Amino acid sequence: MRKLLPLAFALLLLLTACAATSAENKPYELTYQDVVYAGTYTGSIQDKLPNGEGTFTFDDGTNVFTYTGTWSEGKMSGSGKLVDSQFLIKFTENDRTGKYEGDTINGVPTGNGSFTATNSEGQKYCYTGNFKDGTFNGQGELKYEVEPDYIQTGTFTNGDYTPTPKETFMFLGQKKGAKFGMRQLSADFLDSNADIFVVNSAEGLDALVDTEYRHEAYTKSPDKFGDKLIKQTALRITQISEFSTYNYDTVTFIIAGDVNYNYYYIYYIGSVDAYDGDYISAYLLPLDYFAFDNVGGGKTRAVACAAAYITK
Repeated sequence: MRKLLPLAFALLLLLTACAATSAENKPYELTYQDVVYAGTYTGSIQDKLPNGEGTFTFDDGTNVFTYTGTWSEGKMSGSGKLVDSQFLIKFTENDRTGKYEGDTINGVPTGNGSFTATNSEGQKYCYTGNFKDGTFNGQGELKYEVEPDYIQTGTFTNGDYTPTPKETFMFLGQKKGAKFGMRQLSADFLDSNADIFVVNSAEGLDALVDTEYRHEAYTKSPDKFGDKLIKQTALRITQISEFSTYNYDTVTFIIAGDVNYNYYYIYYIGSVDAYDGDYISAYLLPLDYFAFDNVGGGKTRAVACAAAYITK
């Protein structure tokens, strides 16, 4: 038995050396996105490396890097929280460095977070929402400091704003001098019938039409409408233009009125073979009743609409 004591003592020393211990403000260098941060670490360590739960902090008065979460063999591993004032995102058209604050998985922004940066025109902006693979992915909101009311809200894919039809119509409703909202029934209809607003076809639309729609009833109680389309014929175009927007190459904007001078303020995803003065028929989803600035300096009341199909 006496001969076994040295061996047992050696094993005890080995196990003690391998066991996790803790450190407080231990100097530590961490490399992240090719930047070396000479900071301090507080938390669990093993074999002299961060391992387990801990916090790394770097702050030189100009740049900040803080990670709190799980570590493995000196590297960020598992879930954590990151603040990085020099975080780099590779977008489709360019790279952008800014401040990231939020969730990470294995050191990569994943989950909820925010990214604040300045674009090539010197405009500061902030994205808040879902991240995956280190960039904007999922639901989020991007807001510019110079235009706080002009917000990209909705779906983002690999850093790009890729709005659904509903999100597109909501975005278009932020135009200065012509702001409109979206009633709840209309929002629900767009969620359930998004496809009919991008196929440019009248097939099957008659089954979705509110045959009892009256303009005066809508203007009185707009919240009661929007669960069905309305079909309007003989609308005379007073203004029409085409433009491209996020996720869609062509969007047509139309202001048109009926014989009673009731006006419809229309956005249509697609092109329309029509011009000023032409008469059109349209399958429309009423979104809101609002007033827009007219060329005479006054206000014109109109029904804001998302068009499913338009023809002459």
